[in-house]
Amino acid sequence: GVISGTPTAAATSIANVTVKDSTSPQQTASANLSITIVAPLTIPTSSPLPNGILNAAYSATVAATGGTTPYTWSATGLPAGLTINAGTGVISGTPTAAGTSTANVTVKDSTNPQQTASANLAITIVSQLAITTISPLSSGTVNVAYSATVAATGGTAPNTWSATGLPAGLTINAATGVISGTPTAAGTSTANVTVKDSTNPQ
Repeated sequence: GVISGTPTAAATSIANVTVKDSTSPQQTASANLSITIVAPLTIPTSSPLPNGILNAAYSATVAATGGTTPYTWSATGLPAGLTINAGTGVISGTPTAAGTSTANVTVKDSTNPQQTASANLAITIVSQLAITTISPLSSGTVNVAYSATVAATGGTAPNTWSATGLPAGLTINAATGVISGTPTAAGTSTANVTVKDSTNPQ
């Protein structure tokens, strides 16, 4: 009476099971028995998870497929300041140290017997992007070639630079942050300089 084998599809089936004995005359009994086959529990999220920024709120959701909900989540090796919500799989918090961590994330389902799946997911926390060049920039002379470099720290290279309000004749190099050209008019300008990094999200 052992039902065995390897199920090939997830579904609920109603099996009509019949037993006959050795009595003469023979006796027969039948019962309709439900059998549920669930899909294997897996964490399909690919590594790495989205980057985070030091001292800025972080949130990313780890997903699972298969098994029987509700799921129960846990994790080890998360960056300092982050935790995982046991009921939702959301990793959140405010990271307190920069660097790359490999978190071992585990999910358990409600199947009986219970299924478990784990995945190693990388999370990179980068320092906050900041422009370190102090105002004012070096002075220039009308009709004389000018060059000054604006610098930044933190974030993820390469950076992309832009600027508005530069003196006439000057431009900023988008890749290097170098402001250069030949100024065509005397005066003091206040330039708004912006840098964007390659962190995802930026």
